[in-house]
Amino acid sequence: MNIGYGDKFGPATIAAKTRIKAERIVQGYDMNHFAAMLGISRKKLEDIEATRNYGCFLDLEMMNDIAFALNEDINFFVEGQ
Repeated sequence: MNIGYGDKFGPATIAAKTRIKAERIVQGYDMNHFAAMLGISRKKLEDIEATRNYGCFLDLEMMNDIAFALNEDINFFVEGQ
């Protein structure tokens, strides 16, 4: 993996964060509603979906909760399938 200096997230994490945001929008959830579904703040969801250096890391437990809330297999976010 070739991550440049200053890059916080690798390509797989960026892809997963992008897929999470896209699927949330496709399913019609705004940030406030979806954050409430997950039991987190809107700011936390914003950080989860952020792909710039200020976003937060995405842990496996949160990815599992997101996959469950969106009725998707976790592999959809990890592999795009």
